[in-house]
Amino acid sequence: MKLKYKILFSVSSFLWFATATFAQHIGIESGYTITSLQQSNYGLKGDTKALYGYHFGPKLELDLEPNSDEFCLNIATLFEMRANRYDISWLKSGTSAEMFVYYLYVPMDLIYKKPIAKNTKWMIYGGPRLNFGLFGFTNKHYYLATTTQEKDTSPFHNGTLNPTDYSFGIGTGLEVWHFQFMVGYDLPLSNSSKDEELSQLKQHNFRFSMAYSFRSLYKKKK
Repeated sequence: MKLKYKILFSVSSFLWFATATFAQHIGIESGYTITSLQQSNYGLKGDTKALYGYHFGPKLELDLEPNSDEFCLNIATLFEMRANRYDISWLKSGTSAEMFVYYLYVPMDLIYKKPIAKNTKWMIYGGPRLNFGLFGFTNKHYYLATTTQEKDTSPFHNGTLNPTDYSFGIGTGLEVWHFQFMVGYDLPLSNSSKDEELSQLKQHNFRFSMAYSFRSLYKKKK
């Protein structure tokens, strides 16, 4: 069994256990993603470029204390797109690159909430993230050429990009009634590149998100 399927199975098993043990709140999250690409090739430092995209999907928040949401465990499975076209003349003269990729983004956060006003809480959170490459394409285009060059329509399967990335994220935000407004940053812990012409590619992700939490489905008894 491939590593990413083992990880997904482990996360799913934990969720089944957690939903039977802790008070739980389901919700939905969406937002805007900015990805800063840190590039280098065997000591040759490249330019920092940006990808832009969005994310959305379901989330599950688990209270870690009975009858209290001061400390929570949040797990989400978000569909995320990242895309842009950018210059790579530092690597190949007169050349641009394009990336248009989709990930399954799985953040797992420990959240601390502190009341600051009526129905309003300040939140701070952090934890590991898993990024599973789904599909998309990458290509390199020479400015003087009339057609796209070196196009890869299966970047996570043909070796251009690693199919699984790891990172550690932190963030803060406000919870107002059932709504949450968050800003976060993910520090990459793995190399995204499997391209022979690019030895290192790290994706620093900045996210601006809004979530809505539905009513509690189960409340642990005293």
